[in-house]
Amino acid sequence: MDIHKHAAKEKIQGDPPINVYKLKSALNIVINTHTANEIKANWNSDSITNKRYRRFTRSRRAKTGTQLYNSLTRKQGATLAQLRTEHCRLNQYLHRFKIIDDPNCECGHRIETVEYFLLHCRTYGKERKELREKIGWRKMRMPDLLGNPKIIKDTLEYVEKTGRLKFIT
Repeated sequence: MDIHKHAAKEKIQGDPPINVYKLKSALNIVINTHTANEIKANWNSDSITNKRYRRFTRSRRAKTGTQLYNSLTRKQGATLAQLRTEHCRLNQYLHRFKIIDDPNCECGHRIETVEYFLLHCRTYGKERKELREKIGWRKMRMPDLLGNPKIIKDTLEYVEKTGRLKFIT
């Protein structure tokens, strides 16, 4: 009996080695879990951009994904994504990549961020007044302007009227 156990445990010469492959679905699960954990860690990190983005997307009224983008054209969707992520042709972003020297707004009062452009810049006071009359002064907040599906088109109309952001088709 002992001989049989020993023979069963030994590798038989001439047999090819047995390769064990992981299933593709198992690898996908591992990759997706790892990616989800990284995204969650980045989302909850203390970077300034993440804090700003969380501030206007965690509102109860803020919508994301298909709820928000389905009703928009490709050009409008791209512009909205740029505004929400602050990766647009405003001076703060361009200065970060040393495309321009000064991050301040053309009006000269503050650094030109998305919030400053949409809510405070004096250069676009007339256009902002029209927007405020359409949506009401209570909705002139970042979560509503960039997250409320009923207001998004009015916000994008304001952006187009200012001519500040070049729409890329």
